[in-house]
Amino acid sequence: MTTGKTILIASILSFNFALNGHAQQGRATLEKIHEAIVQSNRLYSQGFEKHQAALVVERYSTDGAIMAPNTQAITSREGFLAFFNGGYEHGIRKVYFQTIKVFGFSGDFVNEEGLYELKDEKGQTIDRGKYIVVWKKTKPGWKMYRDIFNTDVKASKIGHGLKH
Repeated sequence: MTTGKTILIASILSFNFALNGHAQQGRATLEKIHEAIVQSNRLYSQGFEKHQAALVVERYSTDGAIMAPNTQAITSREGFLAFFNGGYEHGIRKVYFQTIKVFGFSGDFVNEEGLYELKDEKGQTIDRGKYIVVWKKTKPGWKMYRDIFNTDVKASKIGHGLKH
C-alpha cells in the first residue's frame, strides 16, 4: 500500500472515530438534560400538590414566557404566580407530565415534547393535552423559556371534569 493511501485510510478512520465519539457525547448530554427536565417537571407537580407557588414559578427562566391558549403570553414572575394561583383556584391539585421527546439541543436551548394531565382533589381529570417547552440553560440549571400547550378536551368539558 502506498504512503498516500495509508494516510488517507488513517485520516478517514480518525474522522469516523471522532464523529462517533461526538455523537455518543451528544447522546449522553441529551440524556442528562432529559433527566434534569424530568426532575424539574416533578418539582412543578409538587408545587400544585403542596400548594407551593415557588416550586412552580422557579421552573421558569427570568425571561421566560407561558404561552397558554386563548390569552396573551405571560412574561413576568407576578404573571407566573397569578397563573399558578388561577390554576389552583380552578381546582388543579395534581399535574402529570410525560416527556415524549427531548430534541434540538443547541448548547443553551433544548426542546421538550410531552403530554400533560391535570387532576382535582378527588383525582378526577380536569384537562389533558400536549405541550412543547423550549428550555434554556441558566446558571441555576435548565429552566423553561417558552411553555406552550393546548388541550385535547372540548372547551365545554374543561372545568367540569371529563366524562370518561
